[in-house]
Amino acid sequence: MEDEYLILECPACERDVKVSRHSAGVRMGCPYCREPLQIIEAEQEESKPIIRQPLVFRHLKEDDVSVDHDLEFADEYERRRLPFEAPEWDDPELEGKRRKSAASEAQGEGPESAGGGSDKTPTIKRLLTRKEQVFRSVTILIMTGSLAFLAVIVYSAVVRGLAVAHKDHKTIRELPAEVRQKIDEALAQEEPLSTFLTSAEEAAAAAIVNGFLAAKTVEDRLPFVRHPEQVEPLMREWYASEEKTIEWGDGVILLRDKRVDQGRYLIRLAIEFVGIGSRIFVVEQAADSFKLDWETAVGYQVKPLAEFKAERPITAVEFRVKMKPSDYYNYAFSNRDRFRAVELSYPGQGDFKLTGYIDLNHDWAAPLIQRLDDGEAPSLIVHLRYPSGELEDDSQVEVVEVVADSWFR
Repeated sequence: MEDEYLILECPACERDVKVSRHSAGVRMGCPYCREPLQIIEAEQEESKPIIRQPLVFRHLKEDDVSVDHDLEFADEYERRRLPFEAPEWDDPELEGKRRKSAASEAQGEGPESAGGGSDKTPTIKRLLTRKEQVFRSVTILIMTGSLAFLAVIVYSAVVRGLAVAHKDHKTIRELPAEVRQKIDEALAQEEPLSTFLTSAEEAAAAAIVNGFLAAKTVEDRLPFVRHPEQVEPLMREWYASEEKTIEWGDGVILLRDKRVDQGRYLIRLAIEFVGIGSRIFVVEQAADSFKLDWETAVGYQVKPLAEFKAERPITAVEFRVKMKPSDYYNYAFSNRDRFRAVELSYPGQGDFKLTGYIDLNHDWAAPLIQRLDDGEAPSLIVHLRYPSGELEDDSQVEVVEVVADSWFR
């Protein structure tokens, strides 16, 4: 029955021990910590049933232990008599008895030996000390961390290998032979790089532009452009958004020049195409190559103008624009002491027309307005936004900032 056994707490290790309710006065050792104990009877009222803890443990003194070495252990199923001095956990004799008992039971002989004696040795479970538990926990933690670190190294190596393989695959395509020849001829000149544009350099830049315009796929265009790894995602998104294929006809170079921008030698070609209009192409000249700036060539914008007008964001959006003075002032920007009106456009895109307003309080406003007053029409990268108030005309925007003094980064 359930109430024939009692659950007591050892005062030494504070673990629960199951003992018979009739064990009062019995000496025993805690089955977990081997602390010598004696069960004494607790005071209980007769009217109340004894259900839990009617007995308590009492520590035995050293003299009490020496009187009787046989202490009674409480087990979950039965009580056995064992000596208080437990054998070593790695005792060869005890281990041999365990193996013999296990082998005997496996063969069906049972725990009793042929001589009538019992060779069955009670299973003694070794409890780890606090120091051993900490050591084992630290060991497991170190092994787990090492395996995780090794997994990260292997994963990184695999990913890097795939990236290199993909990069090598993309660079299989090379420049066409005729374009390469023009570049080699320009590079063969003995003159060092300078702001003077030679005919060979112009021919090499024009060959790059023509080769790029003749290409039909992103893969075919990549060898012509600067920073292909960075530009490729933009190219794929831009060409996939809508049909961008243009049948480029004959063109005439209207403007050609070369300048140095932050240590970079830039060749600029403004070409007038039949039926399309003028486009500006920027080619960077290095010691061993000529590369086209793709964003300038196609007029790349972070957000299409139609989408910008539909959303009317009050947060700044980046645009490449050509800027000219304007005399039109919307009523929201009618204060001419504070705002300066400018016309914003992009060559080759007839529908790209905005009126921008520059707040004269900006530090960069005065130098820019001076350039406009001097008759210059600069090509800039700017941040534009709509005013926070109601505005019926979606072509009126505020120029928040000038990001770059050219379309070339």
